[in-house]
Amino acid sequence: MSRGRVSLVCSSALAAVALASAVRAAPLSFQTTVLGDSPYLYYRFGDVGSAGSLTNQPGDDISAGNNDGIFRGNPAAGAAGFGAGSDNAVTFPGTSVTGLDYLRTTNNRTFGSRVARSSYELIFRTNTVNPTDYQAVFGVFNAADATTSPARSNTGAVAIEFNSNATGNTLAGSSRFYVRDEDGIAIAGTIANGTLLDGNFHHLAFTYDATDASQHYIKAYIDGLSVPVSLVPQGGGSLTNVPDNLLDFTVDPTFGARNVRGTVGAEANVTIDEAALYGDRVLGDSDVAAHAAAAGFVVPEPGAMTVLGACMLGLLRRRPPGAGS
Repeated sequence: MSRGRVSLVCSSALAAVALASAVRAAPLSFQTTVLGDSPYLYYRFGDVGSAGSLTNQPGDDISAGNNDGIFRGNPAAGAAGFGAGSDNAVTFPGTSVTGLDYLRTTNNRTFGSRVARSSYELIFRTNTVNPTDYQAVFGVFNAADATTSPARSNTGAVAIEFNSNATGNTLAGSSRFYVRDEDGIAIAGTIANGTLLDGNFHHLAFTYDATDASQHYIKAYIDGLSVPVSLVPQGGGSLTNVPDNLLDFTVDPTFGARNVRGTVGAEANVTIDEAALYGDRVLGDSDVAAHAAAAGFVVPEPGAMTVLGACMLGLLRRRPPGAGS
C-alpha cells in the first residue's frame, strides 16, 4: 500500500474514533432496543415529573415485571437526559449521609438467583468532574436469613462502584464490578478508564457469566465498546472457581447507592438517565453496541479501532531517534 493510501486510511480511522467521542443524538429507539432483550427490570428515570424532590415517590419499572421502585432521600427530577430530545433524568446528590439519596427496587430480590448469567446497564454522568471519593452506583449485599429454605448467608453480593480497585481499596479513576456467592467465593473486575467519570454522559455495561471462562467471566463496555478488565478472585476463589452458588437476595438492590444488609450508604453523586438489569441473560458485544447506538452513542466499527492501533504503532515506529518523549 502506498504511503498516501496509508495516510488516507489512518485519517479515516482517526475520524471515526473522534466521531464516536463527539457526536451524540437523541435516544429515540433505546427503550425499544432494551425491551427487546427482555430486561429483568428497566428504569427510564423520565416518568417522575419535570422538577422537584422525589422523596418517597415511585420509580417506574417498565419491564415485563413492572416492579416499581421507590426514591428515598432527596433525588431530584427534571435533570436533562442524554442527547437532544431525551426524556428527563434524575440527579442523586450523593450527600454521603447513610440512608439517603437512592432508588430502592422492590420485589426484585429474586434477581440474586439469576446473577450467574447477568448483565447491568446504565446511562449516567457524574455531577462533578473526576470525583475521587468512593461511590456505589448500584449494589446489594445480603443479610443472613435462617428462615428461608435454603437458608441465606450474609455473603451474597453484587455491586458497581466508582474509585475502587478490584480488591475494594480506593483507586481514583477506576470502576469496579463485584460479585460474591453464598459460599463467600468472589470475583472483582476493575476498569481503569478515567473518562467514565469526566462529567459527561456515558453508556456503561457489565456482564457476568460464571459458565464461560473463555470470556473471562466479567466483561465491561463503555459507550458501546469492550474495554479491558483486570480480574481478582477473592474469598478462596480462582479463575477456575468463580461465584456460582447464587440465591435470592435478602435485601433490596439499590441504584445511586449500595444496600449493605439493610443499611444504605456510599451514595453516588450522579445523574442517571437509564438503568436496566438482565437476569439469566448475558449481553454480547453486538448487543451492547446496538444498545449504545440506539441511545445515540456513535460506536466505531471494530475494524476502525484495529486500523487506528496499527496506524499509531506505525507512527511510533517511524519517529526518528531523539525525537523527544
